Amino acid sequence: MKNPVFKQIKQYRNVFILTPVLMIISGILETMIPLITTHIIDDGISAGGPN
Repeated sequence: MKNPVFKQIKQYRNVFILTPVLMIISGILETMIPLITTHIIDDGISAGGPN
């Protein structure tokens, strides 16, 4: 016997699956921002600044 919750969320199945996937991607991208920033700063300093 199927769980009655699954019958109710059937119309929202795509959103139900897509939301956690997008949250994981968002978390990964949020943790990459400081790494990208440090690379930009390090490359800018080693190149001699904005001159």
